[in-house]
Amino acid sequence: MEFEMVQSLNGIQLLKNLTDISLQHTNIKELKEFKELTNLEVVNLIGNGIENPMEILFLKNNFKLKSLFLALNPIFKPQKLIFQLEQHRELQHQTEELMLLNYPRVNFGADPYFEAKHEETWKRVCWRADVIKTAKKLKMQQKYVKKVKCRKTE
Repeated sequence: MEFEMVQSLNGIQLLKNLTDISLQHTNIKELKEFKELTNLEVVNLIGNGIENPMEILFLKNNFKLKSLFLALNPIFKPQKLIFQLEQHRELQHQTEELMLLNYPRVNFGADPYFEAKHEETWKRVCWRADVIKTAKKLKMQQKYVKKVKCRKTE
């Protein structure tokens, strides 16, 4: 962005023209404020307090998003208590699936866990989609059978 243009913009306009943002280790827990930003290409949120995978959906308005770095957030960092591990894995899977489904062209390379499990995650996403499709199909068949039975009894 040229200097003359920057001088003429106010703070909000300047933020809306922002393309790269790095907020490492700043203890951010929510991404609601990011909903208004629409030109982001690179978002670095490594080492924050993001616990809810749904928070990453606040970046959905950034159609030019190329890189999103979320390593060292509670959604990827395992808890110390053993009984929380299964809950943590479920959270991890949910986050990975949200990332793949909502940001298919985005690089998440800063998180080695995500890189290593990418193929496995994609298989899980496809499997869930197949299960949902099959369930809908069975539900439709069930409705059809009920209609046919009703017609036969009349």
